[in-house]
Amino acid sequence: MRVVATVHAEPRQSIGSPSFRVHFWERTSAERAWNLDAFVLIGARDVGEVLRWAEEHARGRHLEIFVEGDEQPASRFDVPRTAALLRLLGSDPNEVASTATVPFVRAEGKPHRP
Repeated sequence: MRVVATVHAEPRQSIGSPSFRVHFWERTSAERAWNLDAFVLIGARDVGEVLRWAEEHARGRHLEIFVEGDEQPASRFDVPRTAALLRLLGSDPNEVASTATVPFVRAEGKPHRP
């Protein structure tokens, strides 16, 4: 994380009462895919209210919270929301960092054990 001091903001756009997206991720076993329950919270007073609601409904599930970057009215369940999302908390468990494990081998051919 990098912290930089700044002057007062003059935003191009401001949304006084943004909508928030809450994602609850759950999987029943390591062999199964993650299931997503997604909710839009419209008319929340502030992010604190959103956090409280999410914690009350998490039931041990992996949590992700976003603020929607565009104003978009509520619509039917089967109509996908297209607003830009700005992540405030959590992560998508499907986004696994790609890492490779490469064993270190000493010159005499014996693996190094830390």
